[in-house]
Amino acid sequence: MNEVQFATLPTRKIFFRCALPGLLAMVVSSIYMMIDGIFVGRYIGSHALAAVNLAFPVIMILFAVGDMVAVGSSVKIALLLGQGKNKEANGLFSAAFCMILGIGVLFSLVGFFAAPKLITLLIKDTTLANVAWDYARIFLYFMPAIMPLFAVDNYLRICGKANFSMWMNISVAVLNIFLDWFFLAYLRLDIRFAALATSVSMTLGYSLP
Repeated sequence: MNEVQFATLPTRKIFFRCALPGLLAMVVSSIYMMIDGIFVGRYIGSHALAAVNLAFPVIMILFAVGDMVAVGSSVKIALLLGQGKNKEANGLFSAAFCMILGIGVLFSLVGFFAAPKLITLLIKDTTLANVAWDYARIFLYFMPAIMPLFAVDNYLRICGKANFSMWMNISVAVLNIFLDWFFLAYLRLDIRFAALATSVSMTLGYSLP
């Protein structure tokens, strides 16, 4: 489906053509997050799994800030495209995308200073806090590249590329599972490589569009 069909197809057909690929992508993403936890718990240990469960929700909150900008701007861009104002839509997309990249860089820089203290404040167990920091800091390195992944998903849908968005998310999930197996099960590496598997797969997924 392309963007022209938004103006020609019945609303119900557009809804299902957009909703079903997104639903399937969410299901696959949920499965790979479950498998990610299985690999960490099985090959690194329960301590590492606890650290991931403590650190990852905070990381997702940071990513959600970029997604918030993407959702808001994509609505406005869709309205401009519907009005035939392509130049204004392109300008808004460029501004929003640069803002998301800037947020990623800012969070990455601030995170390296603030995250260790925040982790030790929230996690009293020193060993667990150190493992959580080892996991979280890999995401901080990749945050400027990962954050646009969440944005691109929104922009692809308003361009009528819901299926492409779905396959992009599925490819990220499959690559993440493979890298988890390679780093954790095959090479028997530590928690940093569980984060690296996720970061690398997301970065490559972002580069697909």
